[in-house]
Amino acid sequence: MKLLVFLLLSIVLISGQKVYPPGVNFMMKNIIIDKFREIIIPDIMEEFKVIKPADIDHKHSSYEIRIYDMEADITPLRADQVQIIMNDEDNTLFARVTDFEMHFQAKAYGRALFIHAHGDARIRAKVDDFTFKIEPKLRQDGEFNDLDYQIDEVKVDVSTGDIHLEHLSIGILPSWLLAPIGNLILDSCTAAYELFETQIDDLVVKILNSHREDFPNHIDIPGYPLSMSLSFPDVPRLFPDRVELPLDGTIFLTEEGYHPTEDEAPPMPSFNADNANNIQVFFNQHVMKTTFDSLKRSGLTYQINSETLAPLGLADDLMKVEYMSMLFPRMACHYESSTPVSIQLGLDQNLVTEVSFAPNKVHGEFSPSLQFHVGDDVAFSFSVRAIFEATVSFEIVDKETKVLANLDQLDLADFTFVPGTVEDSDLGEILSIFREQAIPVIINAANGILADGVMIPVFPLIKDVFEIDLEDIELDIKDNYVEASFTLDIHERIRLIQKLLKMNLQ
Repeated sequence: MKLLVFLLLSIVLISGQKVYPPGVNFMMKNIIIDKFREIIIPDIMEEFKVIKPADIDHKHSSYEIRIYDMEADITPLRADQVQIIMNDEDNTLFARVTDFEMHFQAKAYGRALFIHAHGDARIRAKVDDFTFKIEPKLRQDGEFNDLDYQIDEVKVDVSTGDIHLEHLSIGILPSWLLAPIGNLILDSCTAAYELFETQIDDLVVKILNSHREDFPNHIDIPGYPLSMSLSFPDVPRLFPDRVELPLDGTIFLTEEGYHPTEDEAPPMPSFNADNANNIQVFFNQHVMKTTFDSLKRSGLTYQINSETLAPLGLADDLMKVEYMSMLFPRMACHYESSTPVSIQLGLDQNLVTEVSFAPNKVHGEFSPSLQFHVGDDVAFSFSVRAIFEATVSFEIVDKETKVLANLDQLDLADFTFVPGTVEDSDLGEILSIFREQAIPVIINAANGILADGVMIPVFPLIKDVFEIDLEDIELDIKDNYVEASFTLDIHERIRLIQKLLKMNLQ
């Protein structure tokens, strides 16, 4: 009956755990091996110091010897003592630490007839083999998938012959009196190791959990009411030279929280064998879809003014009434020609904004809502739906990645004008009448701006946040996804890991 209940419970738990395509795939060569070698294994080895052999109290009618307060320490490991093997056949990580030494310092007390004395003892133990195997799993965490694991083959291989009493001194007590206590000390140490072997799997789980908790279910995007889901849509995949880590990647409104739905991302790869970089990141167009959806509902806007256009190096400041009135003549009826203009750019709540990726191509619909301010006044607002296709490429300039684009096709629809102090506009009618002439002009103007390329500002931010020498980032647009890749040396990878572990992302 108990077996039947267990099986039914297992079926319910398995059926409740949803596995689905990721929005973001990370491929990291050797970074997990580095983390285990440089961080997790040392943390686990620290737990060996909790080994505490039992106090020894050996009494006789004419004497008493007591060994107590044993404290363990570990000789620092060499690189050749730690072996980390990842196996893609059973998706496991196998860790082995060989031939490491421990030392126990203890206090000692002795009495022979009426003579009392204090001293100390020192024991050296060699552990031939310490091994364990980890298989990553998923477990339900409310509506999310959290990372879990199964730990097998935990072994602490130490024999009596590998434990030596190096020193035992209790005042002036003779060696023949102390000799019998030696075997008791060694037996106590052996028993402590045997007991520790039954506990070490719990300690390994504790260490792994401490690192897993540093990886949050989501991160809040600083300065915005948005978050990114880092839930695991599927189990991480381990290979001899790399780990492939799938993440949800959905962008959502922080105050609403995130609820996984049936709206799944299209398939994409998690590794490009032709790419020599040791870090590869694949961004699904699904991430863009959720980003636009959340941006629309958030009501966020971006301000365009003279300052934000300054990096373009334009011949004159276009953000003045004298230039804007060329498109909106009635603006000149209300304001002086030199009055500054600013635009609040957002996404129209009712029109479609979405993008899709093809090799070196971006196709989409972009529906901006633009609110024009002249001084402190809201002059007017308008929205339009732009259907476009662009050829996009990337190049590295002065160790920074720049995006180059050419607007290949453009169509405009759904022009809507909302009056403010400017009561009307003919722009919609003009675009309709002169659409065939206007669109090439708009394309040429846009391409004039895009031809010189635009630096990607997120990469300097990553470099500053993680304090790593991040450069030469390769970017490619493929079917349904964007592939980004770069290379970090071992010191930068370790620095990245340590920085991630220290960050309070939640």
